[in-house]
Amino acid sequence: REYAANDQRISYYRNQENLGATRNHNRVLELSRGEYFKWISHDDVLAPEFLAKCVEVLDQEPSVILCYPRTMFIDEQGKPLEEYEYGHPRYGNFEADSPTLASTIRRLLIPILGDGKFHADSPQPRVRFRSVVSNMGRCYPVFGLIRSSILKKTLSLGNYGHADGVLLARLALLGRFYEIPEYLFFYRRHPKQSIEVYSQNGENDYYEYAKWWDPANKGQIMFPRWKMFCEYCRTISQAPVSLYDRVCCYFDALNWLRGSWVNLVKEVMRAVSQFCHLE
Repeated sequence: REYAANDQRISYYRNQENLGATRNHNRVLELSRGEYFKWISHDDVLAPEFLAKCVEVLDQEPSVILCYPRTMFIDEQGKPLEEYEYGHPRYGNFEADSPTLASTIRRLLIPILGDGKFHADSPQPRVRFRSVVSNMGRCYPVFGLIRSSILKKTLSLGNYGHADGVLLARLALLGRFYEIPEYLFFYRRHPKQSIEVYSQNGENDYYEYAKWWDPANKGQIMFPRWKMFCEYCRTISQAPVSLYDRVCCYFDALNWLRGSWVNLVKEVMRAVSQFCHLE
């Protein structure tokens, strides 16, 4: 309130009740008026030059719709922990000089499976989509600087786990991402952050996570990963891309589904059990 009182560029709004992460995120976007938009978490830190460098890229590169820097993990006191790199290859990196038959086959399949690297800056929508769905890992680019006009064309942030990842997939089909090769975003790791609270054995508990995104999800029968898959398909069906790109993206969505089949079966079993207990 003090900042808003002293600077007319700042507006202060307070919700009457806990809306959950999804509606809070979307409300901020709805209230925004600028050419560029950025979500900011209260516990993360930005380098002083973060915004200036991102604005410079977006001003000079019309094809870029999202600009973000590299990410550094920090602890509760702000001490650096480790550098984070995007690109977690599901199929491995393919070395051009590798003589093995398996590597040769993998190289031939690169147009279909990708090379396991992060190419969200590609001019090809299908390559960007594949990178976000298969090789991104964490969704830290969502905290980059985004063109408001493009972001407001999407279906906004969903009320389910990994909704931020699905949103990035939508953006990837609308334009290029650009990574500033400097560590300007400092992501704070601590026991009370949502990704730690709603995790089990190092993996996201999407059932509990869904309640954080939207309190109305409490007690509901949910299919978290099925929901993600359906949203990926919905994203592809509505994207302004060529038929070839669309088919390739559907293949990548199916490929993602294949890698999650064990959890998908568990979700169906859990839903049946939950339904029986409600009867």
